[in-house]
Amino acid sequence: MDMVLFILLVVTSLLSGLFVLVVMEILLEWMRQRKHLKSMPHLQETILHKKPKKDILFSKLSRHLHQAGITLPLWLLMLIFAATASFVSMLLYLFLPHWSMFFLGAFITALFFHQLLAFLRYRRTKKFNQALSIALALLVRMMRNGIGFDQALAKVVDMSVYPLFKNTMRRFIVQKQQMGEERAFEYLVDSIDSRELKIFILSVRIGEQSGGAFSATLEKLESALKSQEKLQRFIDSKTQETKVGSYLILFLIIFIFIVLDINFNGNVSKYFFFTLKGKVATLVIAGWLALGLYINTFITKIKR
Repeated sequence: MDMVLFILLVVTSLLSGLFVLVVMEILLEWMRQRKHLKSMPHLQETILHKKPKKDILFSKLSRHLHQAGITLPLWLLMLIFAATASFVSMLLYLFLPHWSMFFLGAFITALFFHQLLAFLRYRRTKKFNQALSIALALLVRMMRNGIGFDQALAKVVDMSVYPLFKNTMRRFIVQKQQMGEERAFEYLVDSIDSRELKIFILSVRIGEQSGGAFSATLEKLESALKSQEKLQRFIDSKTQETKVGSYLILFLIIFIFIVLDINFNGNVSKYFFFTLKGKVATLVIAGWLALGLYINTFITKIKR
């Protein structure tokens, strides 16, 4: 009976973790859509903010994994998530034998995987944007010298020293020849979560539809991206000071705990790690500190 109850708790905790992932993704997607629609209402029907597809959950998750550069099969990632959630839940249950620890372990695992995926997507997008800024400068110079857009883009891609940019754009060129520019642009947008890339695609589409030379438009875009990159570096350097201060406060709390535990002959650690009330207090304090660090990171984080 105890084993059946244990299995039910593990399964329930895993399902609750998946539910947390779904809810967090839906809320973030809704917030992004509202922000985009408010800031650029006249471009709602363009490729910059195209209408979302009616995908199932696993299709959207696969796209986000692709944008993060993760090539593992989805079933394997789900297995890793289930194993990690079970392991974390086990550790929490050993620390505090209560059924709620399974739900807490699933929540912590879901939050960790979500933040890890967001970090990988952000880092990959940042690398691509850096390469895109350099490629735009070369592309504009070639078009100024009379080289066509397609030929100039192919040369710029071959000259790029960034593997991510080179592989992505080479795939785009091949797909453009095989299935047309419209479909190739859609696959390109789905592979990189970059607003700068969407603006670049939009500039190219407008320039091609107008029938004239659009090197001046790309030149303005290149200048804007460079200015934005400098501003982002300045903002990152300033907000980093606040983050460092938060971690110093956390280390100071740990240091004070160790000093008090030594002065009271280990009674402080005995209370917080070996009594029921102390264990509950430890979890509450750890959750409160984690929430504070997350709120501080969220407040100081300024998106491009």
